[in-house]
Amino acid sequence: IAAYMRAEWRTFVRVLLPAAIYNCQQMLELLALNRLEPQLFSLIVQSKLITTALFSVVLLGKRLRLTQYVALVLLLVGVCLAQGMSLRQKRAHAGGSSFDWSSDSMTGVLATVGIALLSGFAAVYTEGVLKRGATRSGGHAARDSRGAALAYTQIQMATASVLTIGVFATARDARAIAEHGLWAGFDGSAMCAVASSAMGGLIVSAVLKYADSVLKGYATSGSVVLTGLLSSALFGTQLDATFLLAVAIVVVSIFLYNY
Repeated sequence: IAAYMRAEWRTFVRVLLPAAIYNCQQMLELLALNRLEPQLFSLIVQSKLITTALFSVVLLGKRLRLTQYVALVLLLVGVCLAQGMSLRQKRAHAGGSSFDWSSDSMTGVLATVGIALLSGFAAVYTEGVLKRGATRSGGHAARDSRGAALAYTQIQMATASVLTIGVFATARDARAIAEHGLWAGFDGSAMCAVASSAMGGLIVSAVLKYADSVLKGYATSGSVVLTGLLSSALFGTQLDATFLLAVAIVVVSIFLYNY
């Protein structure tokens, strides 16, 4: 690992940017979820599908056919319909009350839009680093196997994340850390969350390296539909015609994009 880090220090410098962006996303998520309903947040954040596609064209020079642009718009519509069903159900359970569009709500919306922009940029930038960085450097990663290089790149991104979040934690919570210690509140639930996040990071990196960021967005969006189906099967959630229409649109979008 040490030899790889020395040989591929340029890649480490490049992953500092997406690591900082991912940490910034987490902070924006806390800001948004404190001011918006989770369903509304999930609805707005789906705009990352479009931003990811646009950044892949601008940064990576990818060429998308007209049918693929149409497919992305259809996917966005389908996911929004699925999320909208969940949103309507929650409002119905709450007695039909509407949201209070205060200044806090608008702050949450702007934070969510910022997440969509940062998510699209970070995914495309990371894809470029994973696919091109090691080859350009001509170092150890170019001679290593693809799987090993992916694991080493994960170590680089984790190290970069520790540095960037460490600076943020020191600036914001230095007094609390000094008083209660660095591991205060780090219980079994937190360990499970870390393990889940680590496994998810490996899967995302593999998708970015061997596929692309747009397909990652498709997989993430498909999970919205799958969550609704599982919720109906396991917890008896009522699925209306809107959700079935959303499923049909997502399926058509997938076939259209890969046609």
